[in-house]
Amino acid sequence: MESLRGVAALMVVFLHIKWSNPLTTLLFFRNGYLMVDLFFVLSGFVICHNYSQKIGEARDVGHFIFLRFGRLYPLHLFCLIAFLGIEFAKYIGELKLNYAPYANRAFTINSVCPFIANLLLIQTFCPFANLTFNAPSWSISAEFYTYLVFAIVILASQKKTVLIFSVFLVLLALCFMLFFGVSGITELPGWSFVRCILGFFTGVVAYHFYDRYKSNISRWSGSGKAAFSLLAILAAFMFFRENPKLDGFLVLPVFLP
Repeated sequence: MESLRGVAALMVVFLHIKWSNPLTTLLFFRNGYLMVDLFFVLSGFVICHNYSQKIGEARDVGHFIFLRFGRLYPLHLFCLIAFLGIEFAKYIGELKLNYAPYANRAFTINSVCPFIANLLLIQTFCPFANLTFNAPSWSISAEFYTYLVFAIVILASQKKTVLIFSVFLVLLALCFMLFFGVSGITELPGWSFVRCILGFFTGVVAYHFYDRYKSNISRWSGSGKAAFSLLAILAAFMFFRENPKLDGFLVLPVFLP
């Protein structure tokens, strides 16, 4: 799993490379957006495995959110300050050196209100702040509040009904996105949170099936069939599909093995 996460992280890096090069022109790397959904699914699986038995009262929810906040926010804050420094550098360049930026002038898109939204980690819900400063951090914002939904589901349900709640949230998110015609790879404000709910709770559902049938799954996985099937299907999918609207939905079951 760690190797797969490392490859997925590199794919996301290549996806965000803006300059032209032989790799980023390949369809395989342009489909790297699917790795974001992989991380959502893996996150749901791992978080459910580690914390589903540790949340039994409101105090446990607070502790869980504190731990998740401590894991996500320091790096987010560091990157946010770094991007703020870039805006100041652009501003000084415009003011003192008559420098004309290639894209946007200083503090036009990355202005005060988007900065506050990013600081509060709510940028994924704000049309004026989504994809500002450190643009990929929308996924961190969406995932943090998905953690909160997960904790509430665990707290509000009994062990036997967590799976039912999780399936319900997956179907609800899927129906909402299909009904409103929103792509499964959306980064739109608000809808990116729904996308995260879809992927994360798919991982939660996968964990419950794994926990129930782990002996059978372990025999199948141990033979290498799971890894080979996953990589073969995913590689073919990414090599030959040109961003159809529903790919973000259709690829989710591929990540379950």
